[in-house]
Amino acid sequence: MSLPLSTTSGPTQKASTRRCRPNYPKAAITGDAGYEYTDSPSLRDDGDDYLSTDREGVALTVTQNIWDGWRREAGVDVAHLNEDVAGLGLGSTVQDVLFEAITAYHEVLRQTRLIEIARSDEENLQVQLQLEDERVQRGSGITVDVLQAKSRLQLAKERRVALEGRLKAAVARYQQVFSTAPDVADLVDPVPPIALLPADVDTAINLAMDDNPALAASAKGIDIASQERIAARSDFFPRLDLVGSAGYDNDVDGVEGYRENYSIVLRVTWEFFSGFATQSRVKRASAVYGQRMSEFNDAGRRVTEEVRLAWENLETSKSRVELLQNAVNIAEEVYDARQRLREAGQESSINVLDSLSELKTAQINFVDASYNARLSVYRVLRAVGHLRPQDMGLDEPTLTTAQ
Repeated sequence: MSLPLSTTSGPTQKASTRRCRPNYPKAAITGDAGYEYTDSPSLRDDGDDYLSTDREGVALTVTQNIWDGWRREAGVDVAHLNEDVAGLGLGSTVQDVLFEAITAYHEVLRQTRLIEIARSDEENLQVQLQLEDERVQRGSGITVDVLQAKSRLQLAKERRVALEGRLKAAVARYQQVFSTAPDVADLVDPVPPIALLPADVDTAINLAMDDNPALAASAKGIDIASQERIAARSDFFPRLDLVGSAGYDNDVDGVEGYRENYSIVLRVTWEFFSGFATQSRVKRASAVYGQRMSEFNDAGRRVTEEVRLAWENLETSKSRVELLQNAVNIAEEVYDARQRLREAGQESSINVLDSLSELKTAQINFVDASYNARLSVYRVLRAVGHLRPQDMGLDEPTLTTAQ
């Protein structure tokens, strides 16, 4: 099984990284051709009044940056970090989609099991109603018992109808997630990966601090802001470029004839005053850095809260399952005892029906709590950051790049 996902950020960030990585020189060719009129003192000294001619020229310039105040290095680091953030975002999305799929799958199973119990309750009440009706017809029953049996049957039908509505909603959700309708007969209850759970809540929080993709992405945001601050400060430093040029001119700038020129120079460019623009950029970058730190701390608190809530939900669900299992066992004993008393003529049919309804209600509550406990396992793994395809025995997601 694989998860198809659509993504655009990953390839974009990789392209950005490739663009920033190389420190290749820049090469440019310029050329011009046209008419030129020149009247200058040098021409007049030579006895010429002016020069009127067609001109043409071509030049090749190659510029290799040597140092720019660490701006380029910071840009490469930012590109790499943005690629990491995109990967973490994808990992977070994969876990969200996987949890959504697991929830949709379990909801169909949950509602199916609950409907089975509700229908069994309805069928038993229908049989009991017929028996009470036959007793009344024979003169050994009580009409009120028949009416009460009918009332309980209507309540059982209402519960079954409500559960069928929930099943339809669960099926619709399943279709939205899996793009196909579920074959309920083939669905099986998966075994929750309990072995992947941390030993305790403190261990879970420590794992989440290291592995939760949302928190890791927030930490990368701090690194990005730090590199952007370095890039902003680079304008305080001079820029060093090695510039090589070669040119060919013909009748250019008042000089008749052909001319060739070649040069290679070290060029220093230093904007030592920018009207306080550089200071403003550095101040803004520092403010962004502080904001990213605050966001990371807030994200850490949110992740800690999410893990604690998920763990508490897990513990509560496990306790409820144990208690409700005992409740089902007791309800079964009560129902069996009342049936025996009824057969001996020492118990009313209404009490038997009540004990049956209590048994079915206990079974419904138990099944509902059991599925909550199953989902709580996956919820803890999601909060920690360990609800990954490889953890669930699934293939890695298939990425389709949006055009």
